Amino acid sequence: MGMFDYITCQAPLPWPREILKPTDYFQTKDLENSMSSYTISENGRLCVTKNEYKIVLVSEEEKQKRKKEAGKFGFPSFLGHEYDRELVSSTLDPVSFTGSINFYDYLQRDDEPNDIWIEFVGFFSNGYLIRPIELFNYTPEPNNKRKESEKKFVEQMRAREQYVKTWKGKLHLKYEKIIGSIFYRGYFPLVSWLTAIGHKLHRKLLG
Repeated sequence: MGMFDYITCQAPLPWPREILKPTDYFQTKDLENSMSSYTISENGRLCVTKNEYKIVLVSEEEKQKRKKEAGKFGFPSFLGHEYDRELVSSTLDPVSFTGSINFYDYLQRDDEPNDIWIEFVGFFSNGYLIRPIELFNYTPEPNNKRKESEKKFVEQMRAREQYVKTWKGKLHLKYEKIIGSIFYRGYFPLVSWLTAIGHKLHRKLLG
């Protein structure tokens, strides 16, 4: 599938009547394909979300909290991490885009026999919609296989929960954690050390 961007559409959309719970959150491959978040405002203005972050030290308390949470799954994630990102500001910046943007979603409907692939198209000039958004594609798809697959997954997870309560399962989980710990104890400290070196060099270059 590759990379894409997100679009939140606040402008009116021509939803089919049978869609009782429409969404305003979509994906598109007609912009930068950089996992950015765009918004089409009520008045048809296209904007992109710009976030500014700062690097902060992770507290010992937070390190232990993350380690404990990840340990539930057998992997002490973030072990050795000293830095994190903290959001400083978030703005919606206008985009001077001219052309068409197709944006889509796959609507899973567990209470219906079909899921829906739905796609809209908007036409822009210098970042503004020049006419109402149109329905581009509406395709019902049988969802029996998806439901069966999800049901099987839930059953497998329940079986695993029961398995790890047995002595054999507890032993298995213990060795999984040991192997995961060996990997993460080597990988994350290395990443943390390289990050720290990078920040020190950056501060020296800035004087």
